[in-house]
Formats: sequence, structure tokens, C-alpha cells
Amino acid sequence: MGTVEGEGGEQPVVILDLSASGAMIQADEPAAPDGVYTLRFNVHKQAYELRFRVVQSLQKGASFGWRGPFVDLSPDQMEAIGKAVNAAAGVTGGTVRPWAEIASEAERQPEATLPVGTTASGHDITVLAKDVLEMGPEGLELYARLMSELETM
Repeated sequence: MGTVEGEGGEQPVVILDLSASGAMIQADEPAAPDGVYTLRFNVHKQAYELRFRVVQSLQKGASFGWRGPFVDLSPDQMEAIGKAVNAAAGVTGGTVRPWAEIASEAERQPEATLPVGTTASGHDITVLAKDVLEMGPEGLELYARLMSELETM
């Protein structure tokens, strides 16, 4: 689910297909030919607001399908959307930093919050350093994998 906003106002849409470069959506109203809209949606609790150009539109019953690329995306935006889409599709998994590296930092800074890995969509997984030392390598690995899996639920 999401919304699309153009000159005629904002309307709810269903996102049928999403990639780092564009989308296909279902709307209740027809698109303006070559119209540029603002598409808003969330993937893994991350909000996106992107300009979207309609290059193809078709009607099926009372619904309209719109397809097109995102416009004016920065490389960082494109990378973030790509990671989120791959994570949602189960194509990529999270990462965990090497235990020796994390343990060394935790021993030096026991009160710090340490990045121990990332979720599939690129969100940091952080843990208090003193908790890292209590968990040990297996516990930390389990925690990081669980946090990454929770993102896909």
C-alpha cells in the first residue's frame, strides 16, 4: 500500500511491483499521460517519497495499472530501495561483523553501543558492548540473525 500524489490530489494505491528503478501500481483513477507523481510507500519501516513518471497505463475493470521509472533518484536512494526490495523478497540476508573485531571494541568501550551487523535492508544492528561480552560469539550471531529475520515478518 502507498499513496500517489499529482496535480489532482492524493489517492491510495497498491504497489504491485517494485525495483530500485521504478514501480508498477494499481490505482482507482487513470494516470495523466506522461504524468509525474509523488509516490509514497514504506518498506521495512523505512518511508520513501519518490518522483514517479507514468510511461504506461491500462484499465482492467474499475482499476488502473500504472508503470514507470522513478525520476531524479540519487545513487544513495537507488541503493537503499534496492536493498529494501531485495530484503523483502528474501534475496539478501543480514550480515554480522567478525567476533574478534566486535569483542575487541567491546573490551575497550564496555559502555558503548556497538554496531554488530546489518539487516538485509541495511539497517544497523546495535548492542551494548557489555551485553556483547555476555552473549559470546554464538549468542551474538543468534541475536543478529533474529533481528534480521524479524525485519521480514
